[in-house]
Amino acid sequence: MVRIIEALSTERESKLSRPTCSHYASSRPYRRKLAKSSKSYSPRFKFQVTLEALTSDKSLAEIARVYDVHPVTLSNWKQQFLDKGAEVFSGKEEVKSYEKKVSDLERILGKKEVEIALLKNILGER
Repeated sequence: MVRIIEALSTERESKLSRPTCSHYASSRPYRRKLAKSSKSYSPRFKFQVTLEALTSDKSLAEIARVYDVHPVTLSNWKQQFLDKGAEVFSGKEEVKSYEKKVSDLERILGKKEVEIALLKNILGER
């Protein structure tokens, strides 16, 4: 009876130690792949690295290695900077035009609120 219990317990332990899939070799440990977490970088860091990539004689791969950034990521930052760089220097004229639009829309909204209140009063009196 003791032998049967020992045989069952050793058989059970061997089944629990690794998966029963046939493609796993006995010497290969069971490993689960974990998803990599994505890094997030501050805008200041991105600007610094991108500026160095644009002004330096080093290759993108060398700069990426120094700052521990993937070369594709650095290339994307560089392209974004080149595409949207003009927006940084767009100036105060654009801001002023947006502020004027906002003030005009707020004025129109105020008029409409007054009209709605008047119509509610007129319809409520009947």
